[in-house]
Amino acid sequence: MNWLCKAMLMIALPMLATARATQSACAAIPETPQALAKMMEEPNRAIALKAVAAIDARASADPFGRDAWAMAWLWPDALMRGKHYNLAAKLTLSAVQRYPWNTGIVQSDLRFRVLALLAVNHPHQALAAAHSLFNVCTTPQVRGTLLLVAQCLNAAHPDHPELVAELVSQEQKAAVLPRGNAIAATCPILLNIPINPGIYQKSLKENSTFGDLNSIVARFNLLLMMGKVAEAQHSLSQLQQFGGARRMGQDAAARWWKAKTGGIAMSNQIIAQQQAAFGPQPRTARHRHK
Repeated sequence: MNWLCKAMLMIALPMLATARATQSACAAIPETPQALAKMMEEPNRAIALKAVAAIDARASADPFGRDAWAMAWLWPDALMRGKHYNLAAKLTLSAVQRYPWNTGIVQSDLRFRVLALLAVNHPHQALAAAHSLFNVCTTPQVRGTLLLVAQCLNAAHPDHPELVAELVSQEQKAAVLPRGNAIAATCPILLNIPINPGIYQKSLKENSTFGDLNSIVARFNLLLMMGKVAEAQHSLSQLQQFGGARRMGQDAAARWWKAKTGGIAMSNQIIAQQQAAFGPQPRTARHRHK
């Protein structure tokens, strides 16, 4: 009997030690979003990695997205402050894939992703992300997004500075509403920027079978980000027919036309009609963090 007890102790003691070590490590990870952000601001990459791992665990256990606001601004901003640009690029992509129905989160995280990719000298990936951001962003975000696109064009094609000048010229023409039955001008430079649709494919599949409002918005946003504007038209029709979401449907139509033409003439007209019918779009409160 003694030898059996000893054998069991020899097996149990290492397991107990491992469990205590794991418990200690978990206890060292703070629980609040702000505390995790402090970890990510540290220049030590190992500390930032622990925080990102904790965020992944939190997100997996949080289907309702209670930490989504932190994923949209607080955490990517902290990683950028800590100069952990690769981690910021990965975290923001994960957020876009996880919360595609929240256009505000998608816009914010794509913007951080573009800046992070530029910081690690991946200008072509940054340019692709900027194109996705332009397609999906709301009208108030267009100007800032076009500045990002121009910045990425310069970085990706340093030997062709004329591309930015041509982008500006095309955007100016595409901002003018056509007369009569004339076709709206397009912005070929922007429309021809390659996008990598594969990074959004899994998220699209996960949101492809449901008919609730969030799933429809998710499909619409993902298809715009993937550059599949024609396919997004079906989701647009669903949004326009969804009861109680008329303003959202018009906003989606404005974004769809922007993605289709690469310009803002048609989207501006839709927004003007929307404001005439419903009044100005209510401003969303922005989170401020110290």
